[in-house]
Amino acid sequence: MRRSLIVSLIRGSDTALAGLLGVAMLLLVGVNFGNVLARYLFSAPWKAADEVMTFTMVWGVFLGAGLVSLRGGHLAMDLLSGSLPPPLAAALRIAGAALLVLVLGFVALQSVEFLDTIATIGMTSMGAGLPMWLPHLAIPAGFLLMVAGTLLRLFAPRDAAPPA
Repeated sequence: MRRSLIVSLIRGSDTALAGLLGVAMLLLVGVNFGNVLARYLFSAPWKAADEVMTFTMVWGVFLGAGLVSLRGGHLAMDLLSGSLPPPLAAALRIAGAALLVLVLGFVALQSVEFLDTIATIGMTSMGAGLPMWLPHLAIPAGFLLMVAGTLLRLFAPRDAAPPA
């Protein structure tokens, strides 16, 4: 039961994140194409296009970091763990994951405090007038996705990882 739940969570999360990244890419292309048409055909560029594309790219980076964590694709030094006996290698892997979760969680909490600050003062973007907490929300979201990906990979069976 536990194995199938973790496998389902990994595969579902992988599909959802990859889908969101695909939608973000389509949004980027659509906004850019629409802005080019508006600029050169109608001499009326959309002033907020650059901001919207930048904010979308920021979200893409943090969603992508969560996907990479879920797939176990971040850089890793395994020279030491590869030469250890399996029980010690497993203990090292657990300790490394625990440290990573602590650091990622700390950064996520700090970024939530910053979100609270900019939401309280009502900061908005210059071109689109979007509340600035919206693009900044990508930071804690991405770090929490990395925490979730790290934990799922830690408890997942070896064959449960989605294709990288």
